[in-house]
Amino acid sequence: MSPSTIPFRVIVVGSGVSGLIMAHALQHAGIDYIVLEAHREVVHSAGSSFGLWPSAARILDQLGCWQDIKNVSTPITHHCVRRPNGSVLVHSKIFTDISANFGYEALVVERPTLLRILYEHISDKSRIQTARAVDHISETTDGLEVSLKDGTTERGDIVVGCDGVHSTVRKCMWDIAKKAAPTSFAVLDGNGLSSSFHCLVGVSPSIQGIRCSESNSVQRQGFSIQVTSQPESTFFFTCIKPDASIDQPDRKKFTPEALEEQAAKLTGITVTETVFFGDIWKQRHRGYMCLLEEGLQERWHHGRCVLVGDSAHKMSPVLALGGTCAIESAAALVNYLYEGICLHPERKPHGETLIKILETYQAAREPRVTAIYQTVSKLTRIQTTDGHLKRFISRFVLPFTGLEARTAIALTRGAVKIEFLPVPERRRGITGFDDDNMMPQVIGSKDFLRASRAFSGLVTKYISLRGFILMTQVKRRFGVLDKSAVV
Repeated sequence: MSPSTIPFRVIVVGSGVSGLIMAHALQHAGIDYIVLEAHREVVHSAGSSFGLWPSAARILDQLGCWQDIKNVSTPITHHCVRRPNGSVLVHSKIFTDISANFGYEALVVERPTLLRILYEHISDKSRIQTARAVDHISETTDGLEVSLKDGTTERGDIVVGCDGVHSTVRKCMWDIAKKAAPTSFAVLDGNGLSSSFHCLVGVSPSIQGIRCSESNSVQRQGFSIQVTSQPESTFFFTCIKPDASIDQPDRKKFTPEALEEQAAKLTGITVTETVFFGDIWKQRHRGYMCLLEEGLQERWHHGRCVLVGDSAHKMSPVLALGGTCAIESAAALVNYLYEGICLHPERKPHGETLIKILETYQAAREPRVTAIYQTVSKLTRIQTTDGHLKRFISRFVLPFTGLEARTAIALTRGAVKIEFLPVPERRRGITGFDDDNMMPQVIGSKDFLRASRAFSGLVTKYISLRGFILMTQVKRRFGVLDKSAVV
């Protein structure tokens, strides 16, 4: 069989959420594929919760998985921002507004449960191969060869790195790139990541004093706590600002002693009027601490290698949009592969054609991902109230203006879907997605721009007010201003 008659084959590395979404989409597209997973099992206990926004829900609905996910989760209906004493500062409508606008609820599900449902819906499970860790990747005359640590090899036309923040595919891709053009890719010596926060995450049973389907936000100087409840589970994660940030973070593992020491510092923090963080921690099923890596890679592809999800765009878990972005990116990549392969079955894409497909994928996704990445990065720093301005925004701007909800809605509108699959009938939302009305996808819609301008206006007014107060205090002190003139 000549190379031109061999079916186009995709090698997906990693069977996490983005890897399994790739598998589903490729399966529906009729494109040959294999998924290589380093773990011995697809479904394992690593990770805590996984947030699913309407943009992810629509794709999962197209793939036939959404109803099973809904069956194991209840929609978040209450979001409470808490005062230091645990009382409610404000009831936010962010989740109910999201549902009303798009017709899909925002759900939180345990990550192993989501993996199980996605895996169960794969029709040919022989394509998902475990205990097959990648060692290195080599270019061939007409494709790529993936050498595995078990001594075997796999050949394909492209390799898709769905293998997470410390991606082996990304490292191999950079090695290939630097060999091809050493001076052009000298900047790729690191991993493109930084870490300004530690993250303490875990799962506990349902806790008395926390309502089912409730999300609670605690924001203090130097840390924030998010607690979300389901009928039988309570998910928690904390963002903790250490003394110094880390550039190019590696897979740092915290000792059990360090874990307990950090948790002890949060034990007395109130999550509700009657529940302390210590109550949640001591009943945990599991909990661990890790570095919170952030990084938006400059290049998502080189040659026949391409990155999807955290390997390309790792962001803070605040707002739980990182997982949704990974699902969208997987869908977008398969859209372009489908257009380049399945719509032209008489020819197999090679060379420049394939590179163009990957370039189009990054060019289409990068503006939207960047907007979301920057939004959650800023919000993470606001929620940990790092400085007077961020404390003011956290306490008095976001809770009372609805800006957080409006921004989330604006960011959701421009989401992608799987273009070659129908969207099941559903209740239409008030706003809907941009492509519901056959509108072109708009990155940074007018709603988002208006929300951004409103946010900037509030910050500007606050800075002006602070400046006026400071100037008044200075003039008073030095007798420049008649005190009676100040109201």
